[in-house]
Amino acid sequence: MNTPEKPALSSSARLQVHQLVRFVTIVIVACLIVAACLNSQAQVQAQSSTARDKGISLFKQGDTKEAIKELRRAVKDDKSDAVAWHHLGLALAQKGDKSGARKAFDKAFNLFFETALKDLYAPAETTAEQLSEVNKRRSDRIAAAFQATLDSFDQLVSINPKVQEKYHFQRDDVLWIAQDFRQGGNSVGVVYRPEEVDKKAVITFRPEPMYTDEARSNGVQGKVAMRVILAADGTIRLPVVVKSLSHGLTEQAIRAALKIKFKPAQKNERAVSTVANIAFSFNVY
Repeated sequence: MNTPEKPALSSSARLQVHQLVRFVTIVIVACLIVAACLNSQAQVQAQSSTARDKGISLFKQGDTKEAIKELRRAVKDDKSDAVAWHHLGLALAQKGDKSGARKAFDKAFNLFFETALKDLYAPAETTAEQLSEVNKRRSDRIAAAFQATLDSFDQLVSINPKVQEKYHFQRDDVLWIAQDFRQGGNSVGVVYRPEEVDKKAVITFRPEPMYTDEARSNGVQGKVAMRVILAADGTIRLPVVVKSLSHGLTEQAIRAALKIKFKPAQKNERAVSTVANIAFSFNVY
């Protein structure tokens, strides 16, 4: 008995099958690449953590030379490892390399600062009932993060006192927030992004910054931009400069920002902290 022949696929059907096979192949290859990248990243972080821990241990044992080697390896593998940068600064300072220590502490300070700031933001879809529990869980963690920021800052200032002027606004707020979160984080609380609140904060008073004589005589002009927290208690906190100017204009802009008055944002009929971008322009006429 003859077996009936299967009908041949049309050219359009064959094209569809070919495209489907090609698509599936691309997806599989992409998944393999992503998995390989994640695995590689995990290995790098593990290597960095091992080098960091070994470096810290060597430093505590008094082997500064070998500690520096391991800590340099750690920050090379993971440039965002604030703990490794901080201990590298300690080791370099002990060795007498003030320039290297200053750079390491500066890096650690900024990394700790950014990490601490990120932890202030509200977890996605946090309800009013969850806020109290969220604050309890993160209070110790945030206090520790800001304390680490302070430690790197103080080490940096001990090597380069001029940094005190550059960062003293942030240091004051870092100290205040670290203390605040040890007591439960009631003043700042959870920080929301503008799109997450029911009513946005309203600025009621915004002073103009002073134009320094030095900047005017040198023809310096432009814009100072920063990110601040409009805290639930009605104060401006943690100015983070994202665009600066020389000859004292950045400092003047921060001083003006800290004098801003506003009505706090609201969520669920409660005052809450929110983040805002603020800019001041300086022009020579």
